[in-house]
Amino acid sequence: AFTSPIIGEKIVASCYSQKITLPKIKRFLLAGAPAHPSLVHDLSKVIPNGKVILPYGATEALPISAANHIEVNKLSRDISLGQGSCLGRPLQGNTVRIAPISFSPFESGLNCPQELPQGEVGEICVSGPVVSQEYFRMPGATVDSKFHDGQLNYHRMGDLGYFDSEGFLRFLGRKVERIITQDGPLETERCEPLINGIKEISKSALIGIGDNPIKQPCLVVEPYPHVKQDELAALKKEVSSTLKIHLPSFSFPYIVFEKSLPVDSRHNAKIHRLSLAKKWTRLVRKNSSKYS
Repeated sequence: AFTSPIIGEKIVASCYSQKITLPKIKRFLLAGAPAHPSLVHDLSKVIPNGKVILPYGATEALPISAANHIEVNKLSRDISLGQGSCLGRPLQGNTVRIAPISFSPFESGLNCPQELPQGEVGEICVSGPVVSQEYFRMPGATVDSKFHDGQLNYHRMGDLGYFDSEGFLRFLGRKVERIITQDGPLETERCEPLINGIKEISKSALIGIGDNPIKQPCLVVEPYPHVKQDELAALKKEVSSTLKIHLPSFSFPYIVFEKSLPVDSRHNAKIHRLSLAKKWTRLVRKNSSKYS
């Protein structure tokens, strides 16, 4: 089976409500957006004779790496505490380089970006037989997203991550969705898993309020449908408390709620954070005290 995390959640809920498992499924692939460790764990129980696999890649490079439920379960606490989703190890034939974060094209050859030290966050770049050479009739996009180092052709994923001490590739979010705050840079996967672990919350989105380069962090939270309006104040306090405990160096002046976060139509999983940021920047500017 191959699906997005949101469909995986529905499958788990259905199996739990009917008290059944799916013993004939050998592999369950989750892709399209980061999957919370609790979902990976629950799915592994639903398919007792199979593996949950989390492949990583893009249209331009697929697959790059893959993690399984055993690896994710081992790292579940770190992932839930914002250390980054586990993408597994690069597949045979692929080379992954963590390059310095930049929004400019990379040079090729001797001046191409060098590998950052293990544990340092940068942009995930990949080379290998699965990587496309160029964009068809789009030379500008090719320059923006590709570079060469010797015989290796690299594709810039636009994702931020790092290699942990065990050699696992970790994902911290999209480069364009990282926000620069007065307290430093903040990636989506450092923050959102903390909030998504609260039982009343379906999903959340970290966005930035204000103009570049410095923004104010804002958490947009989607509660489960059963959460009532008069319960939101207590839920907001729990979100705020969780952030203060686990991200004490950052202030979060805005925590707001939406009934449904906007997601992509293809996977029904990728949150449109940039459109949310525009919307809530506009709303906060109109009435800051209402949302703080």
